Amino acid sequence: MNRRPALSPWVFAVPVVAFLAAAPACTNRVGRLGGAASSSRAGTRVSANDLRIIVSEPQAVELAERESPEQAASRYARLGELLLLPEGLLHSDNMFDKALASDPRNAKACFYGALTKIAIAFAGAVPLLERVAVDDEAEALASIRRTADRAGIPELRALIKTLPRGRSPFENREQVRSHLDDEVLPVLLDSLRRLERAHARAPFMLTIDAQRLRVAANPVTRVLGRSAEDCRLSEGDGWTCAVDPAAGLPEPVTVEPGDVARVRDAVEALADELRSGSNPERSPDLARIFGLASGAYREALAVLDGT
Repeated sequence: MNRRPALSPWVFAVPVVAFLAAAPACTNRVGRLGGAASSSRAGTRVSANDLRIIVSEPQAVELAERESPEQAASRYARLGELLLLPEGLLHSDNMFDKALASDPRNAKACFYGALTKIAIAFAGAVPLLERVAVDDEAEALASIRRTADRAGIPELRALIKTLPRGRSPFENREQVRSHLDDEVLPVLLDSLRRLERAHARAPFMLTIDAQRLRVAANPVTRVLGRSAEDCRLSEGDGWTCAVDPAAGLPEPVTVEPGDVARVRDAVEALADELRSGSNPERSPDLARIFGLASGAYREALAVLDGT
C-alpha cells in the first residue's frame, strides 16, 4: 500500500461517528454547477474551457445501456466515493449498491459499501440505547452525543441522535439482544461477504481526501482550503459530481489484500461478539461492542489514510 505520513487518529466511541468523520469535506450545494452539468451525459467534462471532470449517474446509466456493466459499476462506485461525507452517507451507500448491481465484483464498491452498511446499521444508537445503558455504556453514549453536537453538522447529528423511523427506545436488554441479532448481525455478515469479494480483487485503488479525517473533532477543517469536488442532485438525472484537478486531488491509495484482511478480521471480531451475545444467559456487552466497532473503523481509517 502507498505510505503517507500518518494523521493523528481520533478514537471514536461508535462506528457511525468514526466513519462519518472520515468523510472528505466535499460540498453538496445545488446550483454550484449551474446548467452546465446537463451537458455531461456522454462526456467527461463540462466544456472545452472548463477542466472539471464530470462523474454522473446518467453516464453510468448510458454505460449500462451499452452493455458495459463493469464500466457502469466503476462510475457508480466513483460517485459513491465522491459522496462519502456526512451529508451524503445514504446517497453514497446507494451508489455502492448500484455499482454492485451492475458488477458484484467491483472492489471499490465492495470495500466502501461494507463500511457504509455497518455505519447505517448503528444509526440512532444513542436514543435507542440510552434507557438501558449503564455505567461505562452510558458514558460512551454521552460522549457520542457530545461529539455529534460539537461537529456542527446537522446531518451527522440527526443520524446519531434521531430514532430510526418506527422505532422506540429499548426498555430492556432483551430488546437490545433481539435488535443486534435480527438487524445488526445480518448486516455485519453481509459486509464480511463484501470484504471477501474486495479481498479477492485486491490490489485496487481508492481516491479519498484522507487529510480531513478529523472533521468531526475539528469542524473548522471543513471550510479550510478549496474543495476539489462539488456534487449536486438533480430530480430527473440523479447525482452529478464535478472534480476540479486544479484544486488539488488526493493521492490515490493502493489497497492490498492484507489491508482488506485487517478490516475483515476486525469486523469478524465484532460479528463474533454479537454471536456470543445471542446466548440468552448473557446480556449484550454494549461497551465491548462499541469498542470492537471502533476498532474495525480504526483499521478502515488507517487503510483510507494509506498507513
